[in-house]
Amino acid sequence: LEGTLGTGKTQFVLGVCEGLGVRGPVTSPTFALINVYSGHFGSLVHADLYRINTLAEVAELGLEEYFNGRSICLIEWANRVPGVLPPDALIVRARHGAGESERVFDLPETPQR
Repeated sequence: LEGTLGTGKTQFVLGVCEGLGVRGPVTSPTFALINVYSGHFGSLVHADLYRINTLAEVAELGLEEYFNGRSICLIEWANRVPGVLPPDALIVRARHGAGESERVFDLPETPQR
């Protein structure tokens, strides 16, 4: 997930979790860096890389172990660490809309997987 502060990236994740039926509280991983939620769909990983600067730091978190095709990974600020995403990652860009509380999420056109 890409976008400046306040564009709704975490709210987007909350909506995805709600849509997938994640039970229990869904919180921002700003301090924990990675939150993992389970459900009938498998695992959903929500990571916040805002305070991460290198691939070595990402490796210490163990984030890449979730790039296994069995987990849904929603990663905020991945653009701060070039090379962190797998080649088949979908980039969702969040931005402010016309109204003060409006947010727009741009999804890439991609072949069906």
